[in-house]
Amino acid sequence: MFALVTLAFPESFCFFKGLAKKICRQEKTQGDTMELQRFVLEMLPQLLECGNAAAIAVWAREHLQQLPASRDELTVLDLSMIETSLAHSGVPIPASLTSLLMNLTNGGPFLTYHQLVMVNPAQATRCFTRGPSGEAERAFYLAHKEIEHGLAMACAKIMKALGHTDPQQACNALHGIEHDTSVLIENTRHLAGMNPEHFAAFRGYLASHPVHGFPGPSGLFSPGVYLLELLLRGPQSTWPQFFANRGTCFDNESLRSITGAMEDGHTLTAHMISLDWPPRMHEVVRFLETLLDSFRGHHYKAVRKQIPQALTPGGTGTAGESAGQFLRDRMRESKASHRNQPTKRE
Repeated sequence: MFALVTLAFPESFCFFKGLAKKICRQEKTQGDTMELQRFVLEMLPQLLECGNAAAIAVWAREHLQQLPASRDELTVLDLSMIETSLAHSGVPIPASLTSLLMNLTNGGPFLTYHQLVMVNPAQATRCFTRGPSGEAERAFYLAHKEIEHGLAMACAKIMKALGHTDPQQACNALHGIEHDTSVLIENTRHLAGMNPEHFAAFRGYLASHPVHGFPGPSGLFSPGVYLLELLLRGPQSTWPQFFANRGTCFDNESLRSITGAMEDGHTLTAHMISLDWPPRMHEVVRFLETLLDSFRGHHYKAVRKQIPQALTPGGTGTAGESAGQFLRDRMRESKASHRNQPTKRE
């Protein structure tokens, strides 16, 4: 089973295999989608800023029929940006747009973390705001993109190490993993330093869908964080139910990698023990354990600064969860897993 997962993994994350190539391909405009892309890039944030979301609905009604039959991920992102803008502005959504997105997303959700972070082009980033808030919004998406890229590279190295029974080869496969994962803490700290007013300007568009109730494109649905923890020490007890309930919030390839790793159960910690505790591998395991604990703490601090109301009783995050309780539970789970890790007996 594990061999199948390792072979499938490179295909599971668009940011892992040929990231730059795919981003460039996404940014190429094709046929009638050029007008859609221009509208979302230029007009949508301007109309939202001046409170004229109704004009967005008018444009959508007039242009939806002109789209080509074949629609790629970027087109779905653009359509989702329009639909999300209308939903959170309280403007009636054209039935044709809802029907189209229901079909393209297999019933929703429409705007997902994968779309907003990984599909969203680095050189032509789709945003709901403009000006200083738009610059902060773009930086927010790109910071998460960098995190996912770094974690994908780290996970690939762990999976390579798990495929080696020779201790030296397994350790060699982990070369540079500290650098790959350092972006998780660095970018989380950077996001915590964002101007709260700028974050507030676009955060509302990332909230749960006010009409259909879909979870928003929250960092809760970061595939890289889950896969790193799975490959390091296995799943938390609540994860099988979480992915059963929220699996549609992940892209299909990432979900397959995560569920495959959960089913396989092979971890770097267990592999380290089976190889009689190679010093370099032990060093990496301890580093990653500390990294995940530190990330939980920095993430909580970032939320406390940017959206303190989300941590109060009854406060919710963009995923629609009870944010404060959820984040505190994750910190406790992470620390408990760290404490319960086996220690080498001399």
